[in-house]
Amino acid sequence: MDRERNFDRKSSFWRCSHCGARFMGPRVPEKKRRHHRSHSRDSLSESLTLSRLIKRWAFPLVVILVTIIAVAFVLDRRNQDTRPRIVVTPPR
Repeated sequence: MDRERNFDRKSSFWRCSHCGARFMGPRVPEKKRRHHRSHSRDSLSESLTLSRLIKRWAFPLVVILVTIIAVAFVLDRRNQDTRPRIVVTPPR
């Protein structure tokens, strides 16, 4: 008898439908997912949601902006250094 399809025995294998991994033992029922209430919006939950959103995106946006400014500065400095430099040496 195929061990993957035998769910009656405690030593049988079962395969996860999401990742394909094999597990030994009886299959465990999935946890029930709770539905979030979308209609009950109060100002505190909206404020918390906004602050979490700001905390999540503030650092990456700052890094991107600083990188853009740094690249513009380096390119500007490189354009200024393209003209030939005249080196004057003292006479001997």
